[in-house]
Amino acid sequence: MKTLMDPFNISLDSGSLVAIKINLCFFRSFETGATTDPRILVALLKVLKDYQKGLRVKVFESDATATKADLLFRWLGIKDVCEKYEADVVNISKEPFVRRFVEKAGLLRNQKIPRLLDEADLFITLAKMKTHSLTKISCALKNQYGCILEKNKSKYHKCLDQVIVDVNCGMRSDISIVDGVIAMEGVNGPVYGKPRIFNKLLCSFDPVAVDAASAFLMGFTPHKIKHLKMAQKVGLGTLDFRFGEDFQIKRENFDFSWIEEVYIKLGNRIKSVF
Repeated sequence: MKTLMDPFNISLDSGSLVAIKINLCFFRSFETGATTDPRILVALLKVLKDYQKGLRVKVFESDATATKADLLFRWLGIKDVCEKYEADVVNISKEPFVRRFVEKAGLLRNQKIPRLLDEADLFITLAKMKTHSLTKISCALKNQYGCILEKNKSKYHKCLDQVIVDVNCGMRSDISIVDGVIAMEGVNGPVYGKPRIFNKLLCSFDPVAVDAASAFLMGFTPHKIKHLKMAQKVGLGTLDFRFGEDFQIKRENFDFSWIEEVYIKLGNRIKSVF
């Protein structure tokens, strides 16, 4: 993690507020690839502590349609990790908010901005590298979806690509980390896909570039992923990426086969597919 973060020359004063958005989508342990790996979070907290003593670090998530963040903090061990490394866990669904007009946003034009993000000196999104049944990938940009304060987020699924772009217009991260140490593949991602040991960590100031690089490594064509193209168009970042000199490129084809999933769900009754 230190090797990953050092090139960004992070400079913070004692007392600065660092907000870290994690990914707790359901009651799925980190071994499944669905949720934040506590080991990666620990590494990040340690590095931040080395950079500057006296930082105020808040690790946050929001309530989702089917879950409450407070339960997930405890059940998935995040609360214990944060207590050990002197960070706070915050359910932003219960936090005060400010309203901010977002000129480039469409469907979320008057989105509620959590006060935590309005006050943070540094905003880090700690995303997982996963496939997604609706958007092909779920990485840094999709992780910001959890910044929407409404509990019933599933209502946005019909226009998910646009909403991902909108929420990033209002709450773009300063630094985006994509954890692909235990990634996820399959059309049942981002919750019920299959874990895949990939052993990659990516980091960038540019959330679009880091997602494009992640998509490339997963075997997708970044320019064919709708929300990445839309994000570039509104100026959130660029699809053009370049790996660091020491980065060992290991591109794989993550499984995204609907045929396999249908075959399993129908109890192996499929004899042929035309």
